[in-house]
Amino acid sequence: MSIESSALSENTSNMLATLMRVDQYFLTCSVSIEILASRLESREALTQENFEKKVSEYLIDVHSFMEFASSEECKKNEVLKEQFDLLSAQHDKIKAELIHGATRSQVSVPQMSSAIDCLAEDLRIAQQWFKAFNRIQALETEILLLREMNNG
Repeated sequence: MSIESSALSENTSNMLATLMRVDQYFLTCSVSIEILASRLESREALTQENFEKKVSEYLIDVHSFMEFASSEECKKNEVLKEQFDLLSAQHDKIKAELIHGATRSQVSVPQMSSAIDCLAEDLRIAQQWFKAFNRIQALETEILLLREMNNG
């Protein structure tokens, strides 16, 4: 499909560019999900059950964040940003605990490394998801404003 860009208004061109960015964020999520799945499948479970539980809970929390971001309940960017910031802080805390655990020989360095790689990929997925829904919300707001201007 080809679109003659000169025939589009500036607003329409900007909205189309936003949709293309959203598409790229979702494509990046898809690639990251494949990478994460491969890493999860090949990694050795952490020997310390409490570390393994934290990693597993983080994966679940990212999934819950993605569901929340795509739900009708999530219409305020501040709420979505707060949730993403919490995930990011949770990632940093678990990563630090894993590193500390490896320095104290509670987990092996390869186990720590593969768990951190999984956490990082999962955070990347959440970040791309956050960016996508941030853009979608901004686009929805812009469309509503344009409708109000055209109707009023």
